[in-house]
Amino acid sequence: MQAKATTSVMIEVRDVRAGYKNAAWLGAGQRVVVVDGLSFSLSRGEIAAIVAGNACGKSTVIRAVVDQRSRWSGEVLCDGRVVGYGQIAYVPQNPALSLSPWKTVLEELCLPLAVRGIRTRTASARVEKMLCQLGITLPLNRPVEQLSGGQRVKVAVARGLIVPDAKLIVLDEPFEGLDEDARHSLVEVLLKVSRSGLGILLTSHRNEDLAALGARILRPVGSPITSLRAETSVDQVARHGTDRDQINPCDVSRRSTETPRRWQAALVSTAIGATGIVSGLLIWHLCARLIGNASILPPPGNVLGAAGAIFTSPERLGHVLATLGRAIGCWLGAMLVAVPLGVVVGSNSRVFRFLAPWLSLGRCVPVFALAGAVIGLFPQMPEFQRLFLIWLTLFLISLQIVSLSAAVATRRRWDFARIIGATWWYRLWRVLLWESVGGIVSSLEVTLPTAIIVTFVVETTLLPQNGLGTYVFNHLTDNDLSVMYAYLLIPGLVAAIGVWAIRIGSSTLRREL
Repeated sequence: MQAKATTSVMIEVRDVRAGYKNAAWLGAGQRVVVVDGLSFSLSRGEIAAIVAGNACGKSTVIRAVVDQRSRWSGEVLCDGRVVGYGQIAYVPQNPALSLSPWKTVLEELCLPLAVRGIRTRTASARVEKMLCQLGITLPLNRPVEQLSGGQRVKVAVARGLIVPDAKLIVLDEPFEGLDEDARHSLVEVLLKVSRSGLGILLTSHRNEDLAALGARILRPVGSPITSLRAETSVDQVARHGTDRDQINPCDVSRRSTETPRRWQAALVSTAIGATGIVSGLLIWHLCARLIGNASILPPPGNVLGAAGAIFTSPERLGHVLATLGRAIGCWLGAMLVAVPLGVVVGSNSRVFRFLAPWLSLGRCVPVFALAGAVIGLFPQMPEFQRLFLIWLTLFLISLQIVSLSAAVATRRRWDFARIIGATWWYRLWRVLLWESVGGIVSSLEVTLPTAIIVTFVVETTLLPQNGLGTYVFNHLTDNDLSVMYAYLLIPGLVAAIGVWAIRIGSSTLRREL
């Protein structure tokens, strides 16, 4: 009975038709058929490899098997039942690109369990247990962004194998980017998985790895592909050293989860920052002494004294706060609109391709070029003109940064999350928005200082009023520029503190989420 079960058909692919839509201007939207009526099957515990040259449709076949939206017709069955999302363990091509740089290795490995609603502590325990069973060792508490290319591939492969209740394991070029030892380890892992009764479908160019797996070779036939021609497989016994001695992976896994002391890193970072500030003031002082002309470069002591005088004058302090209020208010207003819109635009490939050139153009248009349009749109409304000009400049910059980040970082992960069974809401909140964090943080860091600079420019030359811009302009010809430097120093410090707070906040948010 056992022998019969292990040779019976488990996975059956029936009449799959798939391809892609032409993106060129001529014939845009027309379907290009790559797979036409393909059918094949895998037995329990069988390892099958689709082998062909580049651009022959291997990845299209793989995508059609794992993703219902990637095939135009046909179905994938397991024991006669249709296989749905969340029932296929999938490792995509260039798997490192499907990882989140913001997460630790353990958090990334927990993704297939998190989409099923399994709590973090339970998921972590299951991940560590499965890694021990498979013999995979990884630095679980290290951020993904600190891993080498080969380590990222190992993480992506391990994440794919952790999908619970999988009916099939599908890997697209899993050996690419791995060194010899890593490939050998992956061969051992896949052999262990196949012995458990799961079928494995993969693509690869590496004949020696396929020989070590004892894989059944399937070669595409036709263009478009209409069938897969099976070739004689290599006996699974003829593989190199699969039983070599290793360090106990459970022991290594426990040692790799030791958490570094965060307070030490924070202390070192603070000391470096303080040293930089002191060094900068010292260099400034020496340069001012060397020049000896306060109308060119006043010494830092004079500037700090002038800044203190601003805080003791209610009128001057009021102008400082008014300018900062306008800058920060317009900055917040621009971010509230640009961030969600940038995420939505970047997540849709068609919308992004259409708008990307215009987003780049809008970001490069200087604030001076927008002044005429703003005045024309809102005549006889100088205060609204001023605020809208600042807002529009910041909006265009942030929209381009966030949409680009969403376009680059989220699409593969969005598709991967759907394939492993994530709900639409989970993908929206935990994938789309989360993976755009890099662009959001970058836009905040760039546009906060820019908001103050643009406000100065607008108040000084374009739409002047009684504000800091006018004060700076009036002191340009002073014999001692300490006052003007003070007016520039205070907003600069506010911007620097704001950027520092954004970085601390984003780091804290990443740890909490």
